[in-house]
Amino acid sequence: MHSPLVIAVALLGLTHGEMVMATLTAIYVGLTAVYVYISHKTLQAIKRQADLTEKQAESVPEQLRLAGESSQAAKDNAAAALLQAQTLVNSERPWISIQIVSSERQPGYFIFEAINYGRTPAEIVSYALRWNSIAMATDDVPETPDYGTAVIVHRPLVVPGQRWSCGELEFNLAHLMNHDEELAANIESSRRRFIFWGRITYVDILGEPRGDRPIRETRFCYWYNPLLHTLQVGGRPGYNQHT
Repeated sequence: MHSPLVIAVALLGLTHGEMVMATLTAIYVGLTAVYVYISHKTLQAIKRQADLTEKQAESVPEQLRLAGESSQAAKDNAAAALLQAQTLVNSERPWISIQIVSSERQPGYFIFEAINYGRTPAEIVSYALRWNSIAMATDDVPETPDYGTAVIVHRPLVVPGQRWSCGELEFNLAHLMNHDEELAANIESSRRRFIFWGRITYVDILGEPRGDRPIRETRFCYWYNPLLHTLQVGGRPGYNQHT
């Protein structure tokens, strides 16, 4: 029997060499078709990947925007929580203020009393009282207040609603003027002003360990009004404040 190849050669009238060439050509065409098909599929996959990459790139700014908004929201929440905590601390902490007490039995004798208007006790750390007896105006004081560096070894405790003072925070202006006629004349005629300024520092006794407690400060400044025989608030900015 003859092989299929011999029969095909006989039917097509091709020589053996021509038949071999036709067979190789058919194989080449088939391989080319397979290559074209695979290349087309590969190009489609690359295009899909490129489209996906482009979409992801387009979404990056939006993702960054959302991330920024989320970060800002977290910062805002943290700031609000800190403010709320600080408000709570301020509502519970001690607040020292200064009140001037004049002696009814001895006019011109002034006592600078510290009063705790807060809700927790205060521990007094230091106090100071300075004065200028020849001031030209009610703000004739140093640009930066000088209170000295004296501190209290045995710190007094001032509970809410309690008053506290000491001898160094009392001043007998009447006695001084009675023994200095020139000073009295200048003050009474308002040619000069008698100015007092001072400071109380204190700490909370609750919360942090003693060495870590923040130092609170109350500054005050007054001048003597000879017409009313009282002390009135004066001084430069920064001479009357609470921290």
